[in-house]
Amino acid sequence: MAETFRLPAQAIGTELPAQRQAITPRRAMAYAAGIGSERACYFSGPSGLVAPGLVASLEWPLVNGAAYRAALGASQEQMERAIHVRQTTLFRRPLKLGQVVETSGRIVAMRETRKGVL
Repeated sequence: MAETFRLPAQAIGTELPAQRQAITPRRAMAYAAGIGSERACYFSGPSGLVAPGLVASLEWPLVNGAAYRAALGASQEQMERAIHVRQTTLFRRPLKLGQVVETSGRIVAMRETRKGVL
């Protein structure tokens, strides 16, 4: 049985370093394939719009990155057993193919639950 891991309260407020990433057609199509979608908004449609669901793959480097692990004091093994439960995302404008976006984050809250921490 795995050991119990308690998240440190001092992690709240930690700013995660911004990541810049391009929204490429390949990335949008890979995301669509991953969720089994054939919706035109994931491909080079007339508007070039990429559905907002793609944002999860843009935020993943932050919630799985070294700065996040360091703030939580968690090992890679502990992170692999963790469950990412919730996030709030603010879109400043529609996501479009070819655009370079900057994703940033901050740990704003934690709370204990019967099975761990939320």
